[in-house]
Amino acid sequence: MSMFDETMDTAKAWLEMASQKTVDTVEQQKLRLSIMKKKSDLSHLYEVLGKLYYRYGDDAASRKGVQALRQDIDGVQAELEDLEYRLAHPVDHTPYEEPLEEE
Repeated sequence: MSMFDETMDTAKAWLEMASQKTVDTVEQQKLRLSIMKKKSDLSHLYEVLGKLYYRYGDDAASRKGVQALRQDIDGVQAELEDLEYRLAHPVDHTPYEEPLEEE
């Protein structure tokens, strides 16, 4: 392989790695935005739940709306946990490369 070919291959590898890191960073930012949205949704659901309990007292627990709201809260919490897990455990897209043999 000529010096030029080796330089081109190295440059291509670096560009591919930089491109993948950019993609990874964008994905992490999307996850962070989704987490913020889910936390906002959860906060709103808790607010509505609190208002229902304030309005109806102990009788609120037996109302269908409260039961549905609790299911919604559980669903949003599960989605939030999934997003937080995915943010904490990103997938490594770095291609495995064999070490170069010295001549």
